[in-house]
Amino acid sequence: MLRDMIKEKVKMSNNEAKKFHFDYEPLTCLATMLSDREFIDRRRAKRGAIGGAPQVCKVYPFLRTLTYAVEWDIGEKFVYSIKGRIIPDFENFTFPGINPFTGVVRAAIKGRPDDFVSFSELGQARDEAGL
Repeated sequence: MLRDMIKEKVKMSNNEAKKFHFDYEPLTCLATMLSDREFIDRRRAKRGAIGGAPQVCKVYPFLRTLTYAVEWDIGEKFVYSIKGRIIPDFENFTFPGINPFTGVVRAAIKGRPDDFVSFSELGQARDEAGL
């Protein structure tokens, strides 16, 4: 599944003689598997080997970490999950939110509609800061 997702990106990097870097393709692949009944249904052939929302944490040099609140759907309900814990609607949090399917990061305050940032904007900001 991951191989299919990155095939074109690998070809482009080989043609341009550039180094290949993963962005969030492994997270997207994992999220796709976590939403597929074949992998999470305990009555199927794979016997529900995995399940729940992905747990996302970015590790920087010197073990500084940044935890993300994952935007996830449970049935018909949209929730945030932090390190596997579902955050109730009444609870606020200070972690940035991430949608593992679309690659969109939300600012740290829950519930603001105008705080979307794309991965490309984050990459540009990171490059400008020299990170």
